[in-house]
Amino acid sequence: RNMKRIMLMGLMLLGTCVAAHAQCLRVGVRGGVNTVDYSVAPVTVGDATFSAGNANVGYEAGLLLRFRLAKHLHLQSGLNYQFNPYAFRVGGNAHGRITIDARRLEIPVELGLNFGVLRLFAGPVFRVAQWQKSSVPRLLRVKFNDSDIALTGGAGLHIRRFFIDFRVTGYPWSSLSNTFYSGDASARVKVRRNLLYGGSVGFYF
Repeated sequence: RNMKRIMLMGLMLLGTCVAAHAQCLRVGVRGGVNTVDYSVAPVTVGDATFSAGNANVGYEAGLLLRFRLAKHLHLQSGLNYQFNPYAFRVGGNAHGRITIDARRLEIPVELGLNFGVLRLFAGPVFRVAQWQKSSVPRLLRVKFNDSDIALTGGAGLHIRRFFIDFRVTGYPWSSLSNTFYSGDASARVKVRRNLLYGGSVGFYF
């Protein structure tokens, strides 16, 4: 009897959602560009000195799931792929520029508010996996020891099935640090700032 009641309540909720011409669950895709605001103090590792370089442009893509909780309230999640290039300047016995390409799979969980076409959102971002590749691995490799949980927030416009979002994501933890490797030497480096600014466009099916 309890199972029948639960099934009946579920059907009633589904019927109410359809009758109101609203979708309780929507599936979508998104893609866009991003840039990293990354800052560390100059550090000497082995025979070279490294510091943060100018920001590079990366890209991102993702699958979205949006659950409607109330008229102006929704919960959005999904799976994001992030490509973030970090630039470093090199001094000491070697001079030049090195790029560390960071690739990450993340699951954001955002609580959003809709007011007409305007959308505001914020929530945690959970990292599933990450990979790094250095343009000069014999000279510099970086292990990003940042937390597996970041915070994100932003605003966007949603018109029918299409949307555009602008967001900022960061790690607000005072103990954030990375490990730099150069040859056989290594050093733990305190990160002053590691923010990701992104903009994306997408649509819901």
